[in-house]
Amino acid sequence: MNLFKNYSFKVLLVISLAFCFLLSTTSAYAAELIYSWSDKASMPDKRAGAATVEYQGKLYVFGGTNGNGTGSASGPTSNTSYVYDPATDQWDTKQAMPTARSAASAVVLNNKIYVLGGYNFVSGVLTRVAKMEIYDPETNIWTTGTNLTSAKAWVGTDVYDGKIYVFGGTNQSNANLTTVESYNPLTNGWTTLSPIPSVGGAIGVAQLEGKFYVSGFNNYAFSEYNPQDNSWTNLAESPNKLNAPAVVIKDSDIYFFGSSETSLVNVYNTLTNTWGTPFTLSSLKFQVGAVLLNKDIYVVGGTTGKTGGISSSLEKLSITEKLGRAILVITMTNGIEKEYDLSMSELNNFIEWYDNKDAGIGKERYGFNKTWNMGPFKARTEYIVFDKILTFEVNEYDVVNP
Repeated sequence: MNLFKNYSFKVLLVISLAFCFLLSTTSAYAAELIYSWSDKASMPDKRAGAATVEYQGKLYVFGGTNGNGTGSASGPTSNTSYVYDPATDQWDTKQAMPTARSAASAVVLNNKIYVLGGYNFVSGVLTRVAKMEIYDPETNIWTTGTNLTSAKAWVGTDVYDGKIYVFGGTNQSNANLTTVESYNPLTNGWTTLSPIPSVGGAIGVAQLEGKFYVSGFNNYAFSEYNPQDNSWTNLAESPNKLNAPAVVIKDSDIYFFGSSETSLVNVYNTLTNTWGTPFTLSSLKFQVGAVLLNKDIYVVGGTTGKTGGISSSLEKLSITEKLGRAILVITMTNGIEKEYDLSMSELNNFIEWYDNKDAGIGKERYGFNKTWNMGPFKARTEYIVFDKILTFEVNEYDVVNP
C-alpha cells in the first residue's frame, strides 16, 4: 500500500509501524530470516579440508589436515573418521580410512559413504590421489572402490539416479579441471560427460530434483547441469566469489559456506534463480565442512588461513522466519470497533478488496473467518459492509517460526 494513497475522504487510515511497514496490494509479503549461531561440542581434533557428509541424522567427518599449519595443504593429513550425534552432542571415533588425505569429498549412495580424491603428503610432497574408498556405517568397515579416472583434489560431488557425479577439482599440476564424470556402481565404471562451461577447480556442487547446481572457482559463475540430456545452463551469477565452499541444501535454497576471500554465506534460491542477501559466518574461516541435520545446519572445522588457525569447532546454524502479522481494527459508522488478528497475506487481501470496492469493483461485503469461539459450528464468518466502514487501523507485530 502506498502510505500516501487517499482512501476517499470518508475514511481515515492509521498505520502503526513496528518498523518501516510498506503494504502493497500488488506484491507478496516476504518473511525476514533470522540466522542464529550456537557452539556445540568440538571435534576430538582440529581439521581443515575434511570430507563431511550426513547419514541417518548424524555428521560424519573424514580425514582433513590437523596440526598448527595454515590450512589443508600445510599438512599433516589425517585418516581419522569421526561421527557426531546431535541428539547427545557427542563425538565418536570410527574405523580410520585406509588412506590419509585432505581436500577429499564424501557422498552417500545405497547406505554406503564414498570418499573420493583429495591429497596427502608423499616424501614431503603434496600429492593428489585418485582413491575412492567406501565406508559402511552399519559394520564400521572400509573397502576399496574403483579409482577416479585421474588423481585430483577439491572435487565437487553429489548423487543422482544411483550414480555418483564428480565435477572439476585440481590436478597434480594444480590446474583447475573442468571435467565431469559419473560412476555407476552396478557396472563399476566411469563415464565422461560434458565439461563445466566456466572455470573449474575447487567448486561447490549440489543436486536438487534432478539438477546439479555448480559454482565457479574464485569467480561469480554459476551453472546448472542436467544429467538427462548432458547439458549446461548458465544461471544468475553469485554476488561474491566462491572458492571451495561447503554446500548445503535446505528446502529450495542452497547455502555456500566458507569461501577463502570472505566470511559471507551466499544463498541461492532454485525456484526463482536469485541470490538472497548474504549473511556472515560467526567468524572468518574457510575449508569448513557443513551438513544439514534435521532443520539445522552444522558447520565444522576450517581455518582462518593463518598459522595455527585450523579449528576443531562445531557450530549450529538455526534459521527461523520472522513472520509479520497485524491487528486490523475497523471502526464502523455506528462507532462499534471490530478487531481481527491477521497474517500479512490476509491483510493484503482485505486491502485489495477495499481498494477495488473504492474504485467501484467487487462485492459490497468482505468476510473474515473466525477461528475463535467456534462452539458447535464448522465455520464462522463475519461480514463487513463497505459503506459501514468509517476508519480502519493496522498495527503490525512479528512472530518467529522455526
